[in-house]
Amino acid sequence: MRYTDATGTHRRESTGTRLKTEAQALLEQRRVEGRKGPLLPIRLHNQTTFADLCDKYEKTVVNLKSYQTERRYRIARVKKALGAWPLQRFTADIVEEFRAKRRVTVKPATANRELALIKRMIRKARSWKMIHADQADDIRSIELEKENNGGLRWLKPHEVTLLLEHCKDPLKSIVVVAVNTGMRYSELLGMTWPQVDFDSGFINLPDTKNGEERNVPMNSVVQETIKRLPKLGPYVFSRYGGKPIRDIRKALKRAVESAGLAPLTFHAFRHTFCSAIVKTGTPLPVIQKITGHKTLKMLLRYTHIADEERRQAVEGLYGAFSTNLAQRP
Repeated sequence: MRYTDATGTHRRESTGTRLKTEAQALLEQRRVEGRKGPLLPIRLHNQTTFADLCDKYEKTVVNLKSYQTERRYRIARVKKALGAWPLQRFTADIVEEFRAKRRVTVKPATANRELALIKRMIRKARSWKMIHADQADDIRSIELEKENNGGLRWLKPHEVTLLLEHCKDPLKSIVVVAVNTGMRYSELLGMTWPQVDFDSGFINLPDTKNGEERNVPMNSVVQETIKRLPKLGPYVFSRYGGKPIRDIRKALKRAVESAGLAPLTFHAFRHTFCSAIVKTGTPLPVIQKITGHKTLKMLLRYTHIADEERRQAVEGLYGAFSTNLAQRP
């Protein structure tokens, strides 16, 4: 490809790819750099790119449980947007610009997860000596955007009942187990029959998102729900034919709309479980072992929910006692 750099010098460079879309993306980057960037190295085609880092990093996380459900699409997204950049020219400004563009269409939480992924990859790149220490430090110093937990979505008991009235199996059973265990989406849909031990009353999760084994207790509702499910294959939640259920988002959306509830995602059931069990007064370290949260800090937001509801309950006493209090001599 041919382009003009910041000094007006005409240059030629191999794109290093046969894909037209990738070549066009690299050419557009060179044109942008030519308008506002510094001089480009002459032998850029010999440099390692961010896409190379993505590929190498992907191999290191391929065996992690979280890779299948969480990181694969994020790696693909950042690779598509930033892959053509040579690592020697990969700076904090480039990452900040990428985040700013993403924030136009996504929420802070999504942008933060992508930024956190890039920072993890850059940390690896430094240990692999693919990037200079100063570059890595600058990128890793970018702060995550503050997320507004005020929008935390959880269901009240009557909302759960209403939703279940509009759910059909297997969605209904999945929701019941979700709100009674706090299990993650991937943990539930990936659960196999050998993981369920009715004798001990626990569901064993040998490889979780955090890479640690976890045992989730089953109450009587969960046990009865799972026992009623037909064994169609190795997975607890299976389609006819034995294949696992992979996606329930459309079915859940229809049920939520039919019930007249505000929009929610599957993760709201995990929030529902956490907020409910915190209200029981169960110690946070015990809850942490059940939910698999990495730190206790992640559970503190649920204590705020419980505190607020307790304050509202006490405030409700005012109407009952205010008259008598006012009439005391």
